[in-house]
Amino acid sequence: MVYRREKDSDVATYAQVSTEPLLSLEVVDLGIADAGFEEGTTYQYAAYAIDRFRNISDTVHAQAHIPKVTPPDPPSGVNALNDNARRINLYWNAPLSLDVHTYQVFRKKSR
Repeated sequence: MVYRREKDSDVATYAQVSTEPLLSLEVVDLGIADAGFEEGTTYQYAAYAIDRFRNISDTVHAQAHIPKVTPPDPPSGVNALNDNARRINLYWNAPLSLDVHTYQVFRKKSR
């Protein structure tokens, strides 16, 4: 049997991945309700073997990390205000993404 849980989650138990006893040496996990996996999350797996007399082996563990690949939304409402040719004040609205860590601002000179 094969089980899955999120690493460091509050849930102490694993969710069953294989609903039927497996005769093969692999199983494909499509995520919770076959909806895939959450980016930036590590999933832990546990598996054990059962013999024909229903004796259960020791449980072995593995984990898989799903990387965060979706970038945050860009800032909106960017404004550059000239302050008497001494400085430019830049303002923007924060994106709705909750995972913004920093901003980078670039300048390009044009005529």
